[in-house]
Amino acid sequence: MKPMVLLIISTIYIQVSKLWLFVNVGLVHCHLYDVHGPGWRAVPTYDPVVQDAAHHAVKSIQQRSNSLSPYELLQILLAKAEVSEDSTKFAMLLKVRRGTKEEKFKVIINKSMEGKFYLNQMEDHS
Repeated sequence: MKPMVLLIISTIYIQVSKLWLFVNVGLVHCHLYDVHGPGWRAVPTYDPVVQDAAHHAVKSIQQRSNSLSPYELLQILLAKAEVSEDSTKFAMLLKVRRGTKEEKFKVIINKSMEGKFYLNQMEDHS
């Protein structure tokens, strides 16, 4: 099945057969991920929703930090998603830079059906 061209206001999760159709906020396309049954599934690190979740995680890490140097997202090394009826969880391994120091963080980000992200867990993985 090829992606459909859509313009939407919020994220919609539609089950088609045994596939979940992710329609992304503010985008003009959607993504199909095979999610046979519950559990974590690998998702592309270049996906716009994954990118948004990663940027939210970096902003949240910065807010929790005492450092004056800002964190910069360098790379999403790994991304997985778990879909439930009312939210999507993203588990990611992020490579970030703060000043000249590079660090890795394992994070879990929740995205509500309303499209709001929040950092659920964060662990330094350097």
